[in-house]
Amino acid sequence: MKRRAGNWQLEAAVVENMRRELPRFAAEYFQAGRQAASKGARAKLLHEFRLLTKHFRYLIEMFRGYYGKKLAGYLKKLRRIQTLLGELNDYAVTRAMLAGSPEASTEAVRDLFRYLNRQSRKKRAEFRRCWTEEVDAEGELRRWSAFLRRPQRD
Repeated sequence: MKRRAGNWQLEAAVVENMRRELPRFAAEYFQAGRQAASKGARAKLLHEFRLLTKHFRYLIEMFRGYYGKKLAGYLKKLRRIQTLLGELNDYAVTRAMLAGSPEASTEAVRDLFRYLNRQSRKKRAEFRRCWTEEVDAEGELRRWSAFLRRPQRD
């Protein structure tokens, strides 16, 4: 999952660049999200998508003054995805740290692994549900794209 640099044209007005580029970023973001939300997605892909979500959110936040109060709802969805994926990453990092410890073979640590695995499965399901029902529900990409094509100052 590679972040795209965009094709910002320095001679064009900021609004024209936004109208052209931000919907493209959204389309690529949604495509990456669909891969990340697939059942077989690996932890590394989910981590990369978390970072992509953060970058996409920051990019849009940079233009907050052009989109008005309606932007808050879009940003809320991105923060929710970022939070869910951050929690998933925390479970993966904790498991990796424990796996390398001398106590990894103790019953207490094995119980902790089982707990982390259960929590991770629940969080993955919650992420997939949030992605498919809230962020990428029917027509959402069209709504995002249309919204991002219509910047206007507050």
